[in-house]
Amino acid sequence: RSIPGLGAPQASRVTLYATSWCGWCRKTRELLASLNVPYVEKDIERDESGAAEYARKVDPSVGAPVLDMAGVVVVGYSEGRIRSLVKEKSLARQ
Repeated sequence: RSIPGLGAPQASRVTLYATSWCGWCRKTRELLASLNVPYVEKDIERDESGAAEYARKVDPSVGAPVLDMAGVVVVGYSEGRIRSLVKEKSLARQ
């Protein structure tokens, strides 16, 4: 799903692979929003094509969240790494 007001999914350089119930996924959503980063979210339990895409990027046993940030895959919630990549890759909306 795309986040309202944050641009069209095809324009996004960040994809969040997540589940609806995951606490770390929620924290990742909140962090991306606070950093003004547009992203597309794919629910790996409800979206078959999203789950397949996720499985091509990582071993599914790693769980969620997984972020693809302009081609760099981040497994799990890592606030410092996410903040660093947002800056390095200029991912925040101006």
